[in-house]
Amino acid sequence: MQILRLCSHHPLTILSAAIFAVSAPGSLFASVDEITKTVSSDDKDKIMAAAPAEAPAKPAASRKILVFSLTKGFRHSSIPHGVVAMDVLGKKTGAFTIEHSEDPAVFTADNLKRFDAVMMLNTTGELFTDAESQKSLSEFVKSGKGLIGIHSASDTFYSWEEYGKMMGGYFDGHPWHETVKLKVEDPHHATCECFHGDSINIIDEIYQYKEEPYSRERLRVLLSLDPSGTDMKKGGMKRADGDYAVGWVQSYGAGRVFYCNLGHREETYWNPTVLQHYLAGIQFAVGDLAADTTPSAALARNSAVPSELVLKRGDRLAIVGDSITEQKMYSKYIEAYLLACMPELEVQSCQFGWGGERAPGFASRMENDLVPWGADVVTTCFGMNDGSYRAYEDSIGATYEDGMRAIVNRMTKAGATVVVGSPGIVDSQTFASDRPTFDQVYNENLSRLRDIAAKLAADNKLPFANVFDDMMAAMTASKAKYGNDYHVGGGDGVHPSENGHLVMAHAFLRGLGLKGDLGKIAVDWTAGKSEGTGGHTVLSFADGKVSAISTKYPFCFPGGSDGPRSTRSILPYVPFNQDLNRLLLVVNHLPKSQAEVTWGGVTKTFSKEQLEAGVNLAAEYLDNPFSEPFQKVLAAVAEKQQFETPMIKEMITRFRSYESLLPEDEDIRAATGIIRRRLFAKDDALHEAAKSTVTPVQHEIVIVPK
Repeated sequence: MQILRLCSHHPLTILSAAIFAVSAPGSLFASVDEITKTVSSDDKDKIMAAAPAEAPAKPAASRKILVFSLTKGFRHSSIPHGVVAMDVLGKKTGAFTIEHSEDPAVFTADNLKRFDAVMMLNTTGELFTDAESQKSLSEFVKSGKGLIGIHSASDTFYSWEEYGKMMGGYFDGHPWHETVKLKVEDPHHATCECFHGDSINIIDEIYQYKEEPYSRERLRVLLSLDPSGTDMKKGGMKRADGDYAVGWVQSYGAGRVFYCNLGHREETYWNPTVLQHYLAGIQFAVGDLAADTTPSAALARNSAVPSELVLKRGDRLAIVGDSITEQKMYSKYIEAYLLACMPELEVQSCQFGWGGERAPGFASRMENDLVPWGADVVTTCFGMNDGSYRAYEDSIGATYEDGMRAIVNRMTKAGATVVVGSPGIVDSQTFASDRPTFDQVYNENLSRLRDIAAKLAADNKLPFANVFDDMMAAMTASKAKYGNDYHVGGGDGVHPSENGHLVMAHAFLRGLGLKGDLGKIAVDWTAGKSEGTGGHTVLSFADGKVSAISTKYPFCFPGGSDGPRSTRSILPYVPFNQDLNRLLLVVNHLPKSQAEVTWGGVTKTFSKEQLEAGVNLAAEYLDNPFSEPFQKVLAAVAEKQQFETPMIKEMITRFRSYESLLPEDEDIRAATGIIRRRLFAKDDALHEAAKSTVTPVQHEIVIVPK
């Protein structure tokens, strides 16, 4: 690697001197000059030259980071270099400023509220043991702030269990201090684009982590050792699973955590690629750079989400499950979405929910109850009852797997595609509230059933709907924002309210391969033209006013703005709009730097850059011209599904008894056939009635440059 050598009059050297002269205020903080006085000017110049000139994201506000480097164990000689690097990264790019400290007294709620993130830079040992200081840091992160760990930040606070969970893992030795090959697990992740590929070679000290709390079930691993270019016969290697992660991100409460193992050696801090990675991770932690924190294990399971649309035009979709399905909420959202947002598919749906049902139970009655309906696609959601509301045992998993396999085999034989859904979750607050930790016991059980469902889908090359992980992630993040009483698993801990059902609908719609492109309205301001695509026709455009008519709706969210009965309240914690609900307004050649956009009586301001990139009207305007028409669709679907429950549970399923009692009686068989056809005809009529509520909507978008 070539290093730019700078003379004392070089502009970068002059800038370097200006940067390092800044001191942090207050007696708890040390000046950057003081901690970095052992760093040679040559090394400072190397860091300055290696640091990027621009940040990957524009800061939404002025950002400040507390860089803390106290050590109570081994002290890395590279700490001053790390402080220099963080100071340079912030000031050279304008992304943030730092204050440095090694005084534990800085950890009070009042002190921390000035910061957007705390960086633990090569800390070691038990830095402080008082509960108030520990609480101040954990509450700081959970409230929506950031935590950044560099290298031996994971060799810190072994006696404080929550710190290990926040940071993501505990040091358990360093078998490697040599050139290693690192695998970039997601080259397209926002924090990893700097690597420009799927691997990198580097010299540094590489850690391994204790079995707990490190887990891919919680962490989105960014970098890991690549065995193809690393000595995997080193002494001291301990992990039986061969999982040697090197960096990760995670959500913690409403906050964000970024950890990178790299940072033992001084020269790491003038490695341009590492500095870019640090900067992206820091911007993620402070909230300026959006980055996916879906845990790696969940990501692997979600790989069963189909890349192509499962549904074909005219398909019949059966939505199958237990009492959670019989609540007729996630099924209503799915059916309304298909009717209003994807009308061109002309899909007909029917919900087959049954309270108390387990997978083997449905398998025993599906020949009578489901097969004659002629489903082309089936979604399943069993497991809540299959877990038997106790700790997991192998017999529970075996029975569940047998039932699920029977469903998959029979429906595959019938020519249907099964979207294998996992069970959901129980709520951490409202489930078994008289047994404070039993929610964890039962969610562990349900996670085992999730894994069985995922494997069954993979074995049969079928789509998988990861309801459990989506609900768990949404519950964790939303409770950090709204408090523990905000239930996602329902008031009884099992049956979700509207918020949880929206998360379930998202998981299944994704499992069905829906992509969420709901059309676009484009404006060319200079040309004075506007055009609509994907079900939207522009009738006229003049003086910034677009008049359009649309046959395709955005999904509109019922239930007010807060509380579990609100679908809107959960939107920040489930990517429904991003994944499934994108109706774009694109404005090119706007004559001013921003514009006010009014749609449906609501006015918002967007920058020229935002409008050129495309504004998602469905996400930005929750109250819009489609809101009332969409409610009519939901009401019609609800009426239809209200009929389907007794159709199956009180009528069709009883045919089995009649035919078993009089197996040779052709009149009985003929009679049940007539009743079945008439019931299905009634359901068909209700489907047509619901479909007819999706009528063209005429609307206006007014754009006023400012």
